[in-house]
Amino acid sequence: MGNNIKKVFVFAGALFVLFCASLFGIRRENNAVKIGSKVETESSILAEIVSLMIQKQTHLKVHHLTGLEGTWVCFNALCAGDIDLYIEYTGTALSAILKEDHNQDSAFIRDEMQKRYDLCWLETLGFENSYALFTKNDAIKTFSHLKDLTFRLGVDAEFSARKECERLISAYGVNFEIMDQGLLFLSDHDVIVAASTDARTKDFTRLEDDDHLFPKYCPSPLVTHSILKRHPELWDVLLSCKNLISLEEMVQMNIEVDLNHKKPYDVALNYLQSKGLL
Repeated sequence: MGNNIKKVFVFAGALFVLFCASLFGIRRENNAVKIGSKVETESSILAEIVSLMIQKQTHLKVHHLTGLEGTWVCFNALCAGDIDLYIEYTGTALSAILKEDHNQDSAFIRDEMQKRYDLCWLETLGFENSYALFTKNDAIKTFSHLKDLTFRLGVDAEFSARKECERLISAYGVNFEIMDQGLLFLSDHDVIVAASTDARTKDFTRLEDDDHLFPKYCPSPLVTHSILKRHPELWDVLLSCKNLISLEEMVQMNIEVDLNHKKPYDVALNYLQSKGLL
């Protein structure tokens, strides 16, 4: 019951942010673009990168509405016109929004987003942030190697309820221990599950998913057609973000915010300047 109440308050808080944006005239500015981002560090950094690119290459104002709680708050805000774009991941788009098989590709997502919601799914920003297995045992290199081993697996509560966890258990018959995500990185488990761009994985080795158990989560801008029609100059800006960021670069940016306590805006700015884009 307590968790449900907390979710209601979080959702209400996110809606209040969007209401305030409308109240103060953000949604009425014809020369402005409203970008949303989730509460996660990575989502905020990516939104700042896209914001800076838009401001550099156009005369549009950008309003970044950060801290929106989860996929459905962002997606519903997009459909309602309270934001014009946000960064979503292929795996989330397929499983959570479209309710489709995780093996479908980006072309399928693009067609379905257009057909069902009149939204535009653009090209990936480059890196992949999927669930992954990590270890400090240099002898373990791949998922398939685990079939021949007895190992202790640590996962967080969210992962334990996902289909990826079911696939892992089915493939390797492994038992797992559920822990707080932060404690996983301090535990003595042989293998842990974490997001591939998590800053805390910097001292771990990522196993190659040669058994193809986990779906890919590649970030792409999800945009309303209405904002693209009003401001066609956005097309070129957003397309120029294609393959802009590598996995290693995204991990480092997450490290700068989560471990070195820098602001997402400053990290995004420094990244684009280092690439000669600002």
